[in-house]
Amino acid sequence: MLLTIYYIVLIGLVLAELTKGLSANGTPPFLQKLPGQMHLAHFMWSNIMLIRVVLIIALVAMVVMASGSGRWTMIGGAVPLGLAWFGIFWLFEKIWTGRVKFPGITQKVFATAKDNELDPELQVIGVDHGGEQKAFPVNMITFHHQIVDQVADLPVWVTYCGLCRSGRVYDINVDGQTLDFTLVGAISFNATFEDNQTGTWWRQETGEAAKGKLAGRVLEDVPSEQMTLGNWLKKHPKSLVLQYDPKFTRKYNFINKLQRFEATKPAWHMQETPSLVIGVESDGSARGYDWEQLKSRGMVNDDLGSAPIVVTTDPDRTSAAAYSRNVDGEVLAFEPADGGMTDSQTGSTWDWFGTCQKGKMKGKQLKFEHTEKSSAMEADVKSLNKFLAGFELEGGGFSGYWRLFSNGDIDGFDFQWGGRLYGVGDYSYQTIKKTERQKMTIGGEEVVEIDINASYLTILHGIAGYPLPNRDDLYAIGGYNRTIVKAWITATIGHHGFHTRWPPNAIREIKDAGFDKPAGLTMTSLQPVILDHFPMLADWPSQKVTWADLMFIESEIIIGTMLELMHSYGIPCFSVHDSIIVRKSDQQIAMDTLKDQFFRWTNIEPRLKVN
Repeated sequence: MLLTIYYIVLIGLVLAELTKGLSANGTPPFLQKLPGQMHLAHFMWSNIMLIRVVLIIALVAMVVMASGSGRWTMIGGAVPLGLAWFGIFWLFEKIWTGRVKFPGITQKVFATAKDNELDPELQVIGVDHGGEQKAFPVNMITFHHQIVDQVADLPVWVTYCGLCRSGRVYDINVDGQTLDFTLVGAISFNATFEDNQTGTWWRQETGEAAKGKLAGRVLEDVPSEQMTLGNWLKKHPKSLVLQYDPKFTRKYNFINKLQRFEATKPAWHMQETPSLVIGVESDGSARGYDWEQLKSRGMVNDDLGSAPIVVTTDPDRTSAAAYSRNVDGEVLAFEPADGGMTDSQTGSTWDWFGTCQKGKMKGKQLKFEHTEKSSAMEADVKSLNKFLAGFELEGGGFSGYWRLFSNGDIDGFDFQWGGRLYGVGDYSYQTIKKTERQKMTIGGEEVVEIDINASYLTILHGIAGYPLPNRDDLYAIGGYNRTIVKAWITATIGHHGFHTRWPPNAIREIKDAGFDKPAGLTMTSLQPVILDHFPMLADWPSQKVTWADLMFIESEIIIGTMLELMHSYGIPCFSVHDSIIVRKSDQQIAMDTLKDQFFRWTNIEPRLKVN
């Protein structure tokens, strides 16, 4: 029995070392696709030393406890398995690990355009800040995965992940200290780093802290551009250019060939023609433009939300840019031209940097601008993200919010439809079940979730001037299952009309709640009953108010509550669309604030439920 346990522990030691190594170094594609890879990798990397010590002590203890012949059997078995363990340990600690495979840059030398020795066809990440410009070659960043530097007075972290072909630049001033990083490895097809100050693990593509002391924080983006070095120097002739570190010149040159598909290597998991997109995001609206299609067309005139934009490439089809087509209140339409583009309205000639070189608009510069309204909304979300990042939400992930609006392709759009807050990342607390959210803590303190009963229906009562029925649950009308009543109302409001049959979403909602739709109870037969209880819905199909209007009012109420609690009381408040999560000790203040915000928008006081 002791011998069996011994070998189980010995094999467990080998498997633990292998799991730790594969979880973030040389990770097989099937592991990269697992949603829990980050959890597994962080657990193994954080606890591998403890696991080693405990298992080795257990092994030694069993050898001591064993009889003479059994002891020699154990020692004999330990030789091959011990060598296997040591080989795996050495491979993933000394050879196949991020900090060894991709060492940091040892020499940073910047040159002016005149003294630059690099190929002008190289792709670079360019940063323009505080009157200073610097260019960082993409092949250099790809090899090192990161370069920490300073542009003017700003410490920046320039990153590039070769797996997903994404370059990002971040401000690494966090809570008064400047972070620096060590590469951990590849997790979920993206580079992951550990900062050397707090031990926190960070995702390269999003800048979010996934694990560790600062989990939930998101690094501030630093505006950057990717284009060829030649184009960058045309746009910024006084820019400094980072030169090759002589120690790694061969590596840089080989990576440059890989990125141009002029070379390959084993395990280079890239298509011959990669599926790359140019992503454009503004005010909660986002769209991707296929790079191959964009290269063939040269440019696209489009509307992103309320913003008319043009997405264009340089003449050599090596770089892309997106600009607003709104110039001094006039929306322009562009066509490709030699070396740039022309607008149809004035016939002016523009270069691909967005500067008008000739014609009526000469000297004008295309920009990608916020409206005053969207800028204010963005500032609110950023202030909430920064404030809430200072609180530890245990039991649920928080990496910041983004705000998603609806109907951006409809004339008259001005960020007045939709607008809910959504959690950033794959592990947001918003995605877990309510029962699990109730187990969360904020800074170690229990939480409560305050829910607005029948939020849309209550908003409708208020804006239509109807008092709320005298019952705690608006959906609880006599003789009918509240789940079915709620499903009818939800389907009707979402459809902006009266259904003649149960839509699939309504049936699914009823079944998910554990009920069967009663035979013979149709949408049509239930309609007069519900309209009798809620007369403001009688003319719903002809009303100008839609679900998107109701969602916007609801989101403004929730965000207004969060901002009021932050500014007036210093209270952290997290949203789940039509409910808020606060510390248990803040429950009453949060309820009063939520009621006040709701009344400001609707002239009615909502019914709240505390979970």
